Amino acid sequence: MRGIAILLILILIFPYAIVLPKDCECKYDMVIIAPKEFIKALEPLAEHKTKHGILTKLVDIEDVYDQTFWCGRDDAEKLKYFIKLAHERWGIKYVLLVGGKKGQTPYDDYWIPVRYSYLSRKYEDLKETKFLTDLYFADIYDKNGNFSSWDDNNNCVFGEWPENGVAIDRPDLHPDVYLGRLPCRNVREVKIVVKKIIEYESHDWSNETWFKRFVVVAGDTYPEKTDYYDGEVYTQQGINYMKGFNPVRLWA
Repeated sequence: MRGIAILLILILIFPYAIVLPKDCECKYDMVIIAPKEFIKALEPLAEHKTKHGILTKLVDIEDVYDQTFWCGRDDAEKLKYFIKLAHERWGIKYVLLVGGKKGQTPYDDYWIPVRYSYLSRKYEDLKETKFLTDLYFADIYDKNGNFSSWDDNNNCVFGEWPENGVAIDRPDLHPDVYLGRLPCRNVREVKIVVKKIIEYESHDWSNETWFKRFVVVAGDTYPEKTDYYDGEVYTQQGINYMKGFNPVRLWA
C-alpha cells in the first residue's frame, strides 16, 4: 500500500516524469501510431522515412494507452495526450495514425480512435449533428499554451457549436504538429499503401506529365446564405497557391 501511495503522489506531482521513456534521450521527427496487428507491415515505412532523414518511431496504440493510463477521459483524449508528450519529449513534428474502421459497416469500431466535433448543421432535409475531424489530434495547445481539450465546459461533447447559436467550445483550430491518417482496415491494405508510398518517394516524378496536374471539385455549398459559389472561391484560393501546376476545374 505504501508503494502505491508513493506512486500516486509522484503521478500528481510529476505527471510527465513516468510517461514516455526518454529512449536514451533520442529525438525523433515522426511517430507512426498503429495497432499491434499493423506494426510489422509498417516497419519498411519507418525504415524508409529514417533513411530519408526523417527519424521515425513506431508505437503500438496499446502502449499509448498504457503510457497515458492516468489521464484522458476516453481513448481519443489519451491519444492526444500521448501526441503532446511525444512532441515535448521527443521533438515530434509529424504524426501518422494508421487505422480506419475494422470493417465496412457503420457499427464497426476504429483501430485508432477518432474524434467527432459537434457542429450541428442542417443541409436541406439531412441534419448532421457531428463531424469526424483529425484536426482535434493536431491542435494540441490552446491560445494560452495549455492542453486543448476541445471541451471548454467539460461535458464530454467536443467542438460543440449548435446551429444558429454561439460556439460553446472554442479551440483555436491551429495544428501544432503535421498529422495524417491512413484509414487502413487490415494488414493487406497497410502493405499496399506502404508499398505505394515508398515507390512514390523513391523516384523523381517531376518530369511526368501527370505530376503537375491536379483536380479541384466544388460547387455552391450554401446557396441560401451567399450570393456567390463559395466552393469555387475557396478552391480558386488553393489553385493560387499551386504555382507552376495545372488545375482541372470541376465546378458546378
